[in-house]
Amino acid sequence: MPCAQPHEGEVFAGFDLPSGACPGQTQVDSLSETGCGTRFGDYSAADPSTERLFGVYPLESNWARGDREVACIATPLDGGLTTGSLRTS
Repeated sequence: MPCAQPHEGEVFAGFDLPSGACPGQTQVDSLSETGCGTRFGDYSAADPSTERLFGVYPLESNWARGDREVACIATPLDGGLTTGSLRTS
C-alpha cells in the first residue's frame, strides 16, 4: 500500500532469529521485541514511545521447516490510521 494512503502500520525491518531448536514462545517474544526495538532507531527518527513496535515471527511448526524471519511493524499507539512513512530520509 502506498504510504500516502491511510494505513494501519508500516513494516520497517526484517531479520532472522538464531538457528537451532525453537527456544519457546517467551524467548521468541523477547528476541523479536529487542530486535525490532533496536532496528527502529536505524529506520526512523520518530520517538519510539509514540509507536507500537512488534514483530511477526514464525510459529513453532514453521520454525521446524527453517523459517526464522521476523517482520518488524510499527503502528500508531492510539490504534488509528496513519499516512506517510516513518522512514528518515
